[in-house]
Amino acid sequence: MVDELRTSIQENGQVVVLGVGGHNFEPPITMTEFQNAVTANRIAIEDYFNKVIEAQKDFSAKIKSDENVEALAGILRKGLIDEFQKLHGITIHEVRNTEAMSQEEIIPEEDHATKVWAKYAGTKDVTDPNDVRRQEIVKVITTVFTSHYNKTRPRAEQAMSLENVTAIVFNTLKNLDPRWEDHIMAIMIAEGWRVVKLFPPTESPGLLPFGKGVPTCAKDSKDHPIWDGL
Repeated sequence: MVDELRTSIQENGQVVVLGVGGHNFEPPITMTEFQNAVTANRIAIEDYFNKVIEAQKDFSAKIKSDENVEALAGILRKGLIDEFQKLHGITIHEVRNTEAMSQEEIIPEEDHATKVWAKYAGTKDVTDPNDVRRQEIVKVITTVFTSHYNKTRPRAEQAMSLENVTAIVFNTLKNLDPRWEDHIMAIMIAEGWRVVKLFPPTESPGLLPFGKGVPTCAKDSKDHPIWDGL
């Protein structure tokens, strides 16, 4: 979840981001620009972690390649790490795979989405579809999604985090009763959205409207009305 995200809806219905945390955007940026910046940060951090993990694997392989090297590793490791940290002026954090991680099953993306959706598909919306506040929530969610949609990326990659959606809804609809927070995902599911992934590190559900190219949907699936014109 992006803390202290401040948004506004312009007269043309477009959602713009005014600021986040202690930073203000001058001028405000579109939700698409904001989401692209968030995605770029996520990709950079993920790439960093992947390279660290690969470096750790390479290090472990080299240590275990020789009995004498492996025998001295535990004795020399701390001193050598301290030496290189001082030399380069950085702190090294080791990445160690836990037993659970090393035995973790690699699940294809589509199968993973199916398992995630199976967990949430039965979520029931107990709110009144005619409630004005509910209709306002749906409008904000629709506006946010259409604003941040990127035609150059596959639909499957454009799921919205429930945490981010909730933050935007409450930042946009002033004085919204806090109890609505517990109903936002159920409302989205009732309106034709599907939970297709979980966003780390909080495992926040990621949702997309049903349609072609959306995980868990058939290849010949009809499109949710929200896709019209996108």
